[in-house]
Amino acid sequence: MMVEKNVLAQNEHLRNHPSVNKALADGELKLHSWVYDFETGEVHVHDQKSQRFISLAERQLPAGKVR
Repeated sequence: MMVEKNVLAQNEHLRNHPSVNKALADGELKLHSWVYDFETGEVHVHDQKSQRFISLAERQLPAGKVR
């Protein structure tokens, strides 16, 4: 849980950097919060909708997108 909280905090720090903030506002950049579990090999991604980390394998792509 502490690793996940740290990832979210670092993502927020990046968003506050002027050049990153501008690129986000201009639609030139997207930030994602991911955690790699060394023990299982799983990648967990922060889901904005549910506000929790979920397995990348569980994540649903928008209609029309290909993995």
